[in-house]
Amino acid sequence: MLRSMAIVVLMTWAGTVKAGEFEEGCERGVTEAWCSGHADCKIGSVMERSKKGNDSEKSGYEECKAFANVVREQGISLEAKRAIKRMQTKIDALNKELVKEFGIKVTADFKRLELEELWGTARFQDHYNSTDRDHSKIVALTFDEKSKHFEMTYLDPIKTALYNVAKDDDGKAALKEKIQEIRLGFNSHGRTAWLPEIKVVDKVLIVPGVHSMDNTSYAGGVQKFLEKSL
Repeated sequence: MLRSMAIVVLMTWAGTVKAGEFEEGCERGVTEAWCSGHADCKIGSVMERSKKGNDSEKSGYEECKAFANVVREQGISLEAKRAIKRMQTKIDALNKELVKEFGIKVTADFKRLELEELWGTARFQDHYNSTDRDHSKIVALTFDEKSKHFEMTYLDPIKTALYNVAKDDDGKAALKEKIQEIRLGFNSHGRTAWLPEIKVVDKVLIVPGVHSMDNTSYAGGVQKFLEKSL
């Protein structure tokens, strides 16, 4: 009885290790396929298990890298490309006010957002054995033609944080001295980066991505970082 239980435990442990090895290889393969040209980039696993029944690290690396290349070639949808243009229009409108008030402009790393899109697409396609790419995070940000969701999720919190920090002359002066640009990074933990954080590099405030589950803390996080840094 004890011997049988021991065998089951060992088999379960071996299977867990094997699955972990596949995931490690998968992360390495997708990172090689997608990370070129992206800073602070490491891609999370896009496949749950080996399609060939071999959950080794080598198989994870080979299968996921090949799959990642297919998804990359597929690219983002036409609707997603249109959504990015709508978001850029919103950013351009905001910058007219921010440059005048603070000498600061907002930019967006849409290439990183596309990378996040590919990650979500790959996970969906693997799980459902599908070639569908209709479940777009990019389109979801601008599901209405006026892109109010994107504006409220990303741009309004940035604007609010800047006005709260620069509520007096000292705050405005410190802000103008330390920050010239705010870059929306769109990268999220476990997707296309590990431990993404708000940081300033050469007077550029880089803000990692937010999604619907955590956007309530976004404005507060940006404001708190600015006040601490200035």
